[in-house]
Amino acid sequence: MARLKMFADYSDDWDSRGACAPMPRAINAALRYLTFLQPWHPNPLATINREGEAVLEFDDNDAFSSIHFRDENGLIVELYRRPKDSQQSIYKEGVAQDVEVNAFILEKLKLPTLPHDFV
Repeated sequence: MARLKMFADYSDDWDSRGACAPMPRAINAALRYLTFLQPWHPNPLATINREGEAVLEFDDNDAFSSIHFRDENGLIVELYRRPKDSQQSIYKEGVAQDVEVNAFILEKLKLPTLPHDFV
């Protein structure tokens, strides 16, 4: 959580190559999501990308997964999973409250879903 809070203070061009400042709503969403994780979930690496999205990366020894939080006319989440024994990856993107997005989080990522009021 402290790492994400630190990123929230970054401004445009934080990488000296034109990166966007972090999206406050995306940072807050990632911080809130961290509170849903239980001790049996893998510990995420929290980071931001050049587009200003908050990113949580999970490595559970079987697969690499990530959740990107983006503020774009509402909170959008981008989900990704690639099993370590396969080159085949799976991907889903949509609004945070979408039923298919939450099914992907639960069934594919094996992580907590986003509540209906998640923003």
